[in-house]
Amino acid sequence: MQTLPDITRPDAELAVISEWSTGSPERQRATAQAAVAAWDDEERPRGLLSENLLLSTDDSTVLHYAQWTDEAAYHEDLRTGQPARRCRIDDAVPHTEHRGTFEHRLHRSLVLDRRRRPGCIVAVRFRSDSRETATRFVNTLLDEEPGFSRRTDVMPPAGMISNHFHISTDGTHVVNYAEFVDEDAHAQIVESMLQEEDDVPRLIDSTPGLEPLGFKRFTTWLTR
Repeated sequence: MQTLPDITRPDAELAVISEWSTGSPERQRATAQAAVAAWDDEERPRGLLSENLLLSTDDSTVLHYAQWTDEAAYHEDLRTGQPARRCRIDDAVPHTEHRGTFEHRLHRSLVLDRRRRPGCIVAVRFRSDSRETATRFVNTLLDEEPGFSRRTDVMPPAGMISNHFHISTDGTHVVNYAEFVDEDAHAQIVESMLQEEDDVPRLIDSTPGLEPLGFKRFTTWLTR
């Protein structure tokens, strides 16, 4: 059985999230395989706790989620090892669009069901004009919104396992790494709770300085 990353592990100070747009199932798999080959040919960098490759369910994207002990360890690898690995991936699958790499810290998590195994990961992204805006949005969502908060007077959505909100170190991006039992569970929540007139979209629209960037569904391909 595939081991899944522990998003809340206490020794992970930094989460680095990268994304490649591949455009086809064949290029998606080739990009993931090239990334694994680049890892396998080098000694594991100091401070790297886990590397995780996720493949989007629409066959268009590869997500790389890496946990590091701290920024210093990651920045050392950024200078010494990462450029060569990225070149190897680009050489193996030319013209793959790299959508950027962002350094995040896990801000808050809400785990609703520890017994069920995630079958689908949803990466929900936002752009923020400041760390204050990002923090205010996440805290309001987790403290006040029915169904997505710690309130006990509302049943959590069926099939939702957890939400892990990351804020980039420069305060300009928010990523919710959300776990669901399967893709259908998330699709049902979108239809029933995330339409324009619903509570969460209204909170997003009413938060100055916050811009939703959409979501994408993934399955875990490799964790180590």
